Amino acid sequence: MKKLLSLLLIIIVICTGCSANQTENQNEDHKTENKQEKTTESMMSEKSTEADSSALAGDSSKANTDYGKTAAEFLSSAPVEGKVTNLTDSSFVTEPAFATGNSDGGEITNVVYDPEAVSIKTAYVKSDGSSYSISDGQQSDLKEGSSVLVYGEPQDGGAFNATEIIIVKYGNQE
Repeated sequence: MKKLLSLLLIIIVICTGCSANQTENQNEDHKTENKQEKTTESMMSEKSTEADSSALAGDSSKANTDYGKTAAEFLSSAPVEGKVTNLTDSSFVTEPAFATGNSDGGEITNVVYDPEAVSIKTAYVKSDGSSYSISDGQQSDLKEGSSVLVYGEPQDGGAFNATEIIIVKYGNQE
C-alpha cells in the first residue's frame, strides 16, 4: 500500500510540475503577445499623433482627409465649395451652389491650382443624401457649372491654392 501511495504521490508531483511548466510557458506567451499589442498600439498612437501634428502644421496632403461619415458631413467638409465659373487650365471661380442647404449663400472664391500637382476626384452623392462614394477623377471632368469641394490653403491676395478638387455629382455612379 505504501508503494502504491508513493507511486501516486510521484505521479502527482510530476504532473503538477508539468502543468506548472505549461502555465509558465503560457504566461510567457501571454506576456509576449501583450508586449506585441502594446508595441502595435504605441506605433498606431505615434502615427495618429504625427498625423495630428502634420495637420496642425498646415500639411496640405489630403491622403488622410476626413470627409465625414455622412453625405451631409462630406458636403460641408471643404473650406471652399460651389459651382465652377470662369474655368481656365489652372484656375476657376466658385460661386455659391447651395449644395449643402446653407442659406447664407457662401462667397465667391478665386481658386488656383497646379494642373500637374492637384488631386482631382469625383464624388457621387445618392439623390436622397444617404451616402456618397469617391473615386479618382481627371482634369477633363472639371467643367463650367460643376459642383466642387476644394481643399488646400488660402493665399495672400484672397486666392485659394487647391491641392485637392472633388467634383460632386448627384445620383448613381455612371
